[in-house]
Amino acid sequence: MKRLVLIVFVSLIICSIVAVWFVKLNTKDGIKFNKTKNISKLTECVSLFGVDRQVCDFLNFSSKFSSELIEKKLLSAVGTLPIRRLGLENSSRVEGLLMDFLERDDYIIMLIGFDSKNNERVVVPVKIPIYAINDDNVFFFIRKSEQQNTFSHREDIKLKSKKDVLSYLEKLKGNVIVLMLMDNMVNTESVKDVPLGDSATVSRLITEINNYGVFANRDLLNSVFSNNISVRYKVLDSSLPSIKKRDDISRISNESMPFVLSIIVFLENQ
Repeated sequence: MKRLVLIVFVSLIICSIVAVWFVKLNTKDGIKFNKTKNISKLTECVSLFGVDRQVCDFLNFSSKFSSELIEKKLLSAVGTLPIRRLGLENSSRVEGLLMDFLERDDYIIMLIGFDSKNNERVVVPVKIPIYAINDDNVFFFIRKSEQQNTFSHREDIKLKSKKDVLSYLEKLKGNVIVLMLMDNMVNTESVKDVPLGDSATVSRLITEINNYGVFANRDLLNSVFSNNISVRYKVLDSSLPSIKKRDDISRISNESMPFVLSIIVFLENQ
């Protein structure tokens, strides 16, 4: 009888261990998911190539894009806030993984991966208005960190041509970058006497910022993982564009994309 009780007791312990293991196996970042569905999605990724494969792997938390590995790339991981996801770094800055970039019309469009508020992943096209950077007094600003954080300032870099921006972005592929987003409109009265170069170019940029740029940026700030950080402007009805394949860019208008003119980067040994 004692032996039977012992066997039953041991069996219960084994079942408990297996149950815990199964839950962990079917849990990702503290969120339960459908294992069969996830495996199916990862199988779909195998048939893809290049950027499409990377995007698919990222969206489905494949091994090289696991939260654990991404966390090691974060610039904000050693800061004062317990930031552990690709998302808000402060109320107007977001941290994302630069996957690729392309040229279209007067823009360079970066494909940047984020964690979203619903504990999924999203890849968002973020534009750089290259037509403005071609102007002598408007540039793409890069703050380079000395160490893997956002406060060890090493140097400021001002890129003033499309060629220079493209060349630098090539170095940043696969790295986490921090986007410093404008979420306020430009006061046209306050800049009318500032020598910003060609008035037509500057006027176009300010019009773009005020008419739809800041609203797309606010949408991005509201859509990514919050990391327990609050934003200044709430967006109730999100229309943030996202992609699952590179060609999806063709169905997204320039006006609907967030934009950026300043980023923070860390490049090890450079």
